[in-house]
Amino acid sequence: MTTNPLTNFIKATVEKSRTCAEKETSENYESLDNMIRQLGVLARELMQDQLKNAYRNIAEKLENGTPLSSAEQETLDYLIVGDARAYLAQEKDFANWKAKVDSLTQEIVRLEAAGLATTQELLNLQAVCLEAKAVLPDITYYLREKERIERFETSTRTAITAESGKILAEVVEEMMQSPKM
Repeated sequence: MTTNPLTNFIKATVEKSRTCAEKETSENYESLDNMIRQLGVLARELMQDQLKNAYRNIAEKLENGTPLSSAEQETLDYLIVGDARAYLAQEKDFANWKAKVDSLTQEIVRLEAAGLATTQELLNLQAVCLEAKAVLPDITYYLREKERIERFETSTRTAITAESGKILAEVVEEMMQSPKM
């Protein structure tokens, strides 16, 4: 039985997470953030390696205007939006993020109604804005991934033409070579 090449890196990442829980420092969490990013890159590279033969066949079929089998269409979906689908399925905080923004917006309204005349009130407004700045990127990312899936589904709902197949083949080729797949 072969060992997954990610196993050792996952163990080190989990250990760093434990260290973060025990010693909450920005340095520890920055290190964990870097390790998580590296883990994502390693997973992407492993997936690229696993799908390299399939993607070449798919790209060739797309370039030639040859219809894809259902298995090839599924692989194409994995390549183009698989990460987005997995993220949306994994993410459970979207409703909480939206509620947080609604709550912070209400707080902004309350602060504005109070007049924002004192230094403390202005500091409180700044604090609310900082909190919103922390959650808005998560909402934006979630919605961009959802929209990316919708665009892909719309573009592949009808038969893929020779012209659109060539464009899609280029996208697949670039994604399989890009470190930002």
